[in-house]
Amino acid sequence: MASGLGSLVAIWRKFTRITKADGTPIRAHIAEIRTIADRLTRLGDKPSDALIIATLLGSLPKTYHPLIVALDAHPEAGDLDFVIGRIINEAVTLEHFNPDTPSVVSPGNESMALRVDVRKITCHNCGIVGHFASNCQKQPNPYAKPTKPWDATNALAITETAYAL
Repeated sequence: MASGLGSLVAIWRKFTRITKADGTPIRAHIAEIRTIADRLTRLGDKPSDALIIATLLGSLPKTYHPLIVALDAHPEAGDLDFVIGRIINEAVTLEHFNPDTPSVVSPGNESMALRVDVRKITCHNCGIVGHFASNCQKQPNPYAKPTKPWDATNALAITETAYAL
């Protein structure tokens, strides 16, 4: 392997410009970055852990931005193994989240934009799968399960029933 300045520049360029391609498993992407870092080390220009972390985080798609923000305030954010572990955990989480799945923003969580698979939601008002009771088009069912068990009127009815027994 050539060890001239041109080779060193080419490898650094590859290292700093790498991005995770769609469909590439996260472990393969991390391994590719480590391989490039090892090549730089063999050429006598070892990248620091902080630089490897910055390259790794900068190479991830936008879906990883919440993780990057969370790591910013974490005391172990400078530990390469810790960051890699968190990235792998996030990848597993994102694997189970399919943005093509039909979903809605759950009521009350609009600011968090929590995506919920509507195929798994059963309305507590009409019993039909696919929407929340708060979005139900049917008349309210007085015998439906309470959607807010802490509601004062429901708590009063439950308490009165308990004392009646």
